[in-house]
Amino acid sequence: MANLDYSDPVEVTDGGKIIRVRDLVEEADHTVYVRHTGAPLSDTQPYFRVKVVQQAKDAPIAIGVSSETDLDANDIEDDDDEHKRNKDALAYFSDNGAIATPARKGSEEFVQTYGQGDVVGCLVDFHSARKSLICVIKNDRIIYRRWVSIKAEVLYPIINVWWGPVELHVNWLNQSPPSLSMNNLSDWCMPDTVTSDDEHFSLRTSPRPVAIQSPFPWQEGSAYYFELSIVSMGEDAEEGPVIGLTAAIYSDEKLPGKTAETIGYSAANNRIYTDTPPTGVELNEECRCSDGDRMGCGILFVDNTKENKRDTQKVVVYFTKNGKVVHHAAMDQPVGGFYPSVGLAAAGCSVKMDLGCSAPSLPNAAEWCKKATSGFGMFGLGGFVGGKINQQGPRHEEGEQKDGFCFAANIGPPSGNVIRPRDSVKGHKLIQKLETLSREQPYFTAVMVDDMTESPDNESEKDSEGIVCIGISRQGQTVGCFPGNLVDTIGYETDGEITSGGGRSTKTKSFTRGDVIGCYVEYFDEVKIVQFVKNGDLVGMAPLSGGDQDLFPSIGFAREPCGVRVTWPSSKPKLPDMFSKDNISSWLKSPGIKLNGNKFCIQKKLRKLKSLQIKSPQPLTRAWSFYEVTVTCALLSKDANRSGKKLHTTPSIGLTNLAGEFTFKKLCDRSEARDIRFYCNTNSIGYKDAMGHALHPVNKKLESGDRLGFGIVYPAVKNQPGDRACQVIVVYCTINGDIIYHRAMEQPAGGFYPVTCLFKYGDDVEIGNQCSPPVLGDISSWLKEAEQLRKDIHKAKKAAGDHRQTAADRKARPASPVERPKNNLNKKKIYIHCDPERYNEATYIQAGLEEKGFTTSLLGEDKLNSSKIAKELLTCVKSCDLLVCCIGPEIPCSKHTTTVLALTKEYRKPVLPAILEHVDWPPSGELQEELDMFTMDKIEFTEDFQWGIGQVEEKSQVLIGKGYNAKKIVVKDGDAAKLLYSDAQKGSKTMNKSSDPDALQRAIDDADKRKATSFGSNEPARPRSTPPTKTSTEAPSQLRAQSAQPRGQVQRNSKACVLL
Repeated sequence: MANLDYSDPVEVTDGGKIIRVRDLVEEADHTVYVRHTGAPLSDTQPYFRVKVVQQAKDAPIAIGVSSETDLDANDIEDDDDEHKRNKDALAYFSDNGAIATPARKGSEEFVQTYGQGDVVGCLVDFHSARKSLICVIKNDRIIYRRWVSIKAEVLYPIINVWWGPVELHVNWLNQSPPSLSMNNLSDWCMPDTVTSDDEHFSLRTSPRPVAIQSPFPWQEGSAYYFELSIVSMGEDAEEGPVIGLTAAIYSDEKLPGKTAETIGYSAANNRIYTDTPPTGVELNEECRCSDGDRMGCGILFVDNTKENKRDTQKVVVYFTKNGKVVHHAAMDQPVGGFYPSVGLAAAGCSVKMDLGCSAPSLPNAAEWCKKATSGFGMFGLGGFVGGKINQQGPRHEEGEQKDGFCFAANIGPPSGNVIRPRDSVKGHKLIQKLETLSREQPYFTAVMVDDMTESPDNESEKDSEGIVCIGISRQGQTVGCFPGNLVDTIGYETDGEITSGGGRSTKTKSFTRGDVIGCYVEYFDEVKIVQFVKNGDLVGMAPLSGGDQDLFPSIGFAREPCGVRVTWPSSKPKLPDMFSKDNISSWLKSPGIKLNGNKFCIQKKLRKLKSLQIKSPQPLTRAWSFYEVTVTCALLSKDANRSGKKLHTTPSIGLTNLAGEFTFKKLCDRSEARDIRFYCNTNSIGYKDAMGHALHPVNKKLESGDRLGFGIVYPAVKNQPGDRACQVIVVYCTINGDIIYHRAMEQPAGGFYPVTCLFKYGDDVEIGNQCSPPVLGDISSWLKEAEQLRKDIHKAKKAAGDHRQTAADRKARPASPVERPKNNLNKKKIYIHCDPERYNEATYIQAGLEEKGFTTSLLGEDKLNSSKIAKELLTCVKSCDLLVCCIGPEIPCSKHTTTVLALTKEYRKPVLPAILEHVDWPPSGELQEELDMFTMDKIEFTEDFQWGIGQVEEKSQVLIGKGYNAKKIVVKDGDAAKLLYSDAQKGSKTMNKSSDPDALQRAIDDADKRKATSFGSNEPARPRSTPPTKTSTEAPSQLRAQSAQPRGQVQRNSKACVLL
């Protein structure tokens, strides 16, 4: 058709009056358009009308006005900006009743839906120089108005259809819009809670006030005045009914005068409201109205010479009670004019309208208009009282603490294990259990219940409106928000939203009363993986950063009170079952994804196509290092690929550490993202890791029916970390078993989770979760790439200052392997001994010593927990030149330190205690006496870790080759001796800073030079005894007893300590 522009799948007949759209499942695009381009809507042809003759169940329609072809700028969530809208438009959608301006996000407002049999249309109600007022009409009734900034010459009618099949009968340019009148109350714009007849408006039960608006402004030649009579004020009326004027765009949930460009006179509290002040103008008590009173509203145009009464201009608005003027005010009329309006604020409120009454006598009208032109603005009886607008954001709300809980005031401490707010909750409120989740107690559960002892009569209704959020919050945070709304917190709401880190969210199953919700924490290096379980099924997981010391179980509440019964971590609820990748039904899937046999597919046709996710409950590991996905997608068929059409909505498959669905561009904006995927629409692989991001095309095309796989190779390194630790790995991708791509990447803590995303109805995937990895062949070049990446990451972190880890960092994850320089230290072998809980910290000592050139050994975590460790310990001690023993508060319960110290004593190996966490010295327990003899050589790592590494280097130079170094110390008398010995015990290298921080070491060095083992004694010097001669037959214990004999002492008349 000459005057129509339309998509290929559209059939147009009868001169453009009949539009048919076939089923679009097999098409590249799921949406089509038809646009009239012959002439725009105008004052002479202001209306276009569409009758929905046939419409499939899942075939949304949008009618509107636009200069472009796409009425929904966001119907495809991808990285392509070509189809995104930049110009203004208006669209009315059939599936959800949304009326939106597609170029503006968040512009949606919702009215009635429409469908087969309905007649809908758009009417140009008013033109100004820069914009047009469009009325949306359904079945000959105005249901909405909106201004659009579209030039009059391109105000084209347009229709969009999704999926099909659809048949529409269209009248594109109509000179005769529906006949609508201000005098016909059924033509007024009103919400569904209002009923009308020929003379009355009545409000049924409603929790909110409502506004009712005339279909058009004042009609030319009318009295510019109308009245209402109060039939009933309604139940417990505190304000309203209200009579007034509103602009073309208004809110039907706000009374006239409570929004911008509106004014209203309230009967119950005798106030005049205008725009958005918090109080308004209070009139005399005589102006208060009740049942039977008449209220009136009128308007005077200051400049009567203006032809168009709907243009912006000065006006005087006045109000009456029983025909007597009670208030007047000068205002600027908004463009499009003022619309007569009524507000009903209380259930049962009823008014009788009089739209043909005469205006009252206004003897002072000329004076009012004169004042209006003098620039005084608002004036009138009682004056105008403005109010301050609070422009501050939400404040921090400090919680009350009692019985081990921190809570908002209207929640209070729980009664037993049930928590229920005392009354309705405004905003979001929180209660925390001040008992952190831990590795020993990682789980708690909550269930919404009815507390029958305190339930109000309409409890079921209240619970249905209440919102609960279950999750983890932090110490000292505000109790005025939900868990998940702040950094390092996470929460799962009743609507199925899982929010973490102050805004990152993903959608899963909603929950309600009776559902048991569990929150479980897995601990990995510097992050935790939080799992949410609903009635035993895994429904969501997300990473959580931050420390481990204040993971407080928390419950958030909003709106009406809901009872929640909680089983706290200390009660040790039964842990959820391990969710296995082998059970396909336990894989996480977005709402809208269904499992059909062993295939995942999209449940129904959707207008808005966005990424819907299928994610494994387990990451890839050495035991499960490869998975495959068989893709069925019509757009990836050989014919579709040859067609050359641009694809937007094909699957993506890969590995990720994130929760939620993200396009590639959005992934690249997230610093924490570690992700690699095959994007079928571009036949490319995109990755995001610690060193950057990129999108690489691949040579081999993926077609429908092909198998696409991802696998992981773990390079062997010293101190091999666990499978789910942060480390450098190699990821590879296959099509039908052939490797098409590989890349060295930094695996995030917690691991890489297999993920598949679907967009379009009709596509499906089959997960191969038990397939064998392909034969890799020679991967030496892969391993070199991994080693180079590891070095690059280490350099980058060092350059950024990230190499100076905190104690928490060293506990959280193991150190990266380092290069050992070639020097004279290579021949010196140091064994680093630790208990399993100190393994990560021990790797940093190892890395520090290796960087200096020492050859080190450290048993892996698996060996430290092995029952056959005794043989390993013997080998390590025999082969080393020096032992570094890692010590913390757990040392009294150490399983293997006693054995190690006995071995060092037997094989005469020097020992350096490394204090990694504060402990009273010597530690109590069976090792107290033994460790006390290493006081002079112990090294504190707690204040300055690098200083501790340096001390190991220095002391090793002195101790290596000199045998077992335990010495019993006896403090004689003298303040100096006690101070020096006290410093040694505390490990403080700065205690004597004011005098000489090295005083103790100087004293020892001096004693060594004099071949003495004592100094600072008051006793006379004695000749040194001859040290025993070592023979091969003497036992170490005999040698030790002989060497502990008292020997000569020096330096009379001073006070210090004696080394025996």
